[in-house]
Amino acid sequence: MDVDLPEHLNRVEKVGQFRELVERTEQSSDLKHKLRHLLKLSPEKWEEVTQHALSAVVPDFRPRVWWAPSIGGGLLFACKNGAVMADHPLAFVHKDGQSGA
Repeated sequence: MDVDLPEHLNRVEKVGQFRELVERTEQSSDLKHKLRHLLKLSPEKWEEVTQHALSAVVPDFRPRVWWAPSIGGGLLFACKNGAVMADHPLAFVHKDGQSGA
């Protein structure tokens, strides 16, 4: 089966790669048909699988800051999969008036 894909999608090992593949099928019904055939999925199962992949949480470990302008700074919190670990702030962050942050 001949499918023209970027090299990083020739072997799908992560949910993020599958999500990208699903997004590409939205622009190409031919690609969608080929993938459904390759995976041996009915249209109903394809919908189920793609909806599950699109709703999966993408790993997000970026810290977040909650600013308190009245004290000139904010609290820095760690995150795990986008969920803020609000019970344990990591640090107080001073807001520099010149940086615009």
